[in-house]
Amino acid sequence: MAQETKLPDGVPELPPERFYRISKVWAGSNPMLRVQIRERRRVGSRMLARVHVSPEIYTRAADAVTMACVMAYAQVEAMDRKRRGADDCFAWVGDWEGVDR
Repeated sequence: MAQETKLPDGVPELPPERFYRISKVWAGSNPMLRVQIRERRRVGSRMLARVHVSPEIYTRAADAVTMACVMAYAQVEAMDRKRRGADDCFAWVGDWEGVDR
């Protein structure tokens, strides 16, 4: 089994500080595809999202990889939206005297 050199078409593009880590894991006796989106740190990386997919439900291996990457990307996008919303709220943190309207 040869290793691919690029991801299949349809996989969302990530910013330079993030990358996909794709591995084979076992759930009992069934092989699963695990896709992680990770963020580079000064030393190592941290996981942002993880998705497990059974390759048996897809007719092509590329479809399984693409779908898992899309699902992981959706998780990261939701997390980023939530963080941006919290950042907007925290813009009001501080000491306030009086109210100017």
